[in-house]
Amino acid sequence: MTSNLPAHRRPLELVPDQAPEPITPSELSQRAGNIAPAAMHVHFPWRDLRDIHGPMLPGRLYIVSARTGSGKTLFMRTLLEHLAGGERPTPTACWLTETSPEEAVRAFAAARLGAHPARIEEDDFSEVPGGYGAFTVEYSNLIADWCTDTRSGPRRLALFAEPYPRVTAIRLALEKLVDRGIRAFVVDHLLRCVSDLSNPFAAVSEAIRSLRQTAADLGLVAIVTSQQGRNASGGDRLGWFQAPDLSALKGSGTIEEEADGVIFLHRLLRDDLSDQARADVRIGRQPLKTAIAPNLMGVAIGKARVDGSRIHAETRLWVDRGTVTDLPEHAAREWQAAQHAIRTSRDVK
Repeated sequence: MTSNLPAHRRPLELVPDQAPEPITPSELSQRAGNIAPAAMHVHFPWRDLRDIHGPMLPGRLYIVSARTGSGKTLFMRTLLEHLAGGERPTPTACWLTETSPEEAVRAFAAARLGAHPARIEEDDFSEVPGGYGAFTVEYSNLIADWCTDTRSGPRRLALFAEPYPRVTAIRLALEKLVDRGIRAFVVDHLLRCVSDLSNPFAAVSEAIRSLRQTAADLGLVAIVTSQQGRNASGGDRLGWFQAPDLSALKGSGTIEEEADGVIFLHRLLRDDLSDQARADVRIGRQPLKTAIAPNLMGVAIGKARVDGSRIHAETRLWVDRGTVTDLPEHAAREWQAAQHAIRTSRDVK
């Protein structure tokens, strides 16, 4: 039955339990190309994440999971800006549950002008060259270029503000948008789609299955954000600063079953933190903030159906002025030095 479906609509083979040998980024892209043509791939804007994850494929569902305060909002904002404003835009529909389309576009405009979105939300335009006037021009241009249908093509970004979107309504909207060129959709976040609070686990299971089925039926890339359970750190005060496993996903085990890929975001501890300093922070003798690495975001692969060798692969991204980028050269060198020191220490022992 499935052999008659287009390649990008066929179900993926589940990754075997045994971890295969890692493959190179180019081999990963080639493997993805055997599933869907390269022109249908959706890429992350970060080189290092592309190398460990590969492209996102049509008909698949990807989970981005983070604890509150781990940078999920900045990660998704940068991703959306890339999808809508990249050299080869990927028209995307996004359901915002915690902000308005106006606030989102203001944040995009701020980032493009090099200003921190938080300052703009405070009506502080001192970081914008040209001040308020230049900001309003950029904001208007984004509305016209990204969010408006034109004769030359569909809008690049369709924003929906709905505190509690229903999956049926999301599907109906997407069925109309597909004919106008939409290739991906984002739901931020999953638990806001739950309608039956009397049985949240069953409701989450139904929601995630329906979203994945929508992606498969319409040939779209689905990106859904998900929170983590309060006990995901195992009670360790520093447990939030390392990549969790799939059991950290909050709501239902169906999330990990249905997802074709899971990406975990987390804060990082300073590389130069000594064992004694860790112990002091763990028991509360030193403030936690003294142990946190500034400007850094940890990214780890929790699930990857295209390539099982990528599971548990990790990288780092740089957070500055409300935007997430690849590591600058100095931070990459420091990380490499820290990894070398750790390996050397283990060899000595």
